[in-house]
Amino acid sequence: RVESLDERLWSKTSGVELTKQRCQNLESREQHGRQAMVQLEGSQKRQAANVHRLESSLQDVLQRLAPIEAANVWREETSLQDILKRLVHIEDTFHQWSANCPAL
Repeated sequence: RVESLDERLWSKTSGVELTKQRCQNLESREQHGRQAMVQLEGSQKRQAANVHRLESSLQDVLQRLAPIEAANVWREETSLQDILKRLVHIEDTFHQWSANCPAL
């Protein structure tokens, strides 16, 4: 009788210990998940700031180029195709910067 009581008691307490261990494991995984989310959010904020700086820099360049481009329009040796090529080049550069920005 005492032996069977010991066996029953041990089986019940070992189940409780196993449940506690599983809970601790789940809590640990949850904490790691939260930490990963915080790191991801920080990375996204940094990337957003980089994109904003890149857009601001590009706007500044475009504003500086606008008078130069306008002056070149009136020059006889500058053709419309040259102006369009420059505009395409500027747009391509912007798209390349935008594509490379997530790597920053």
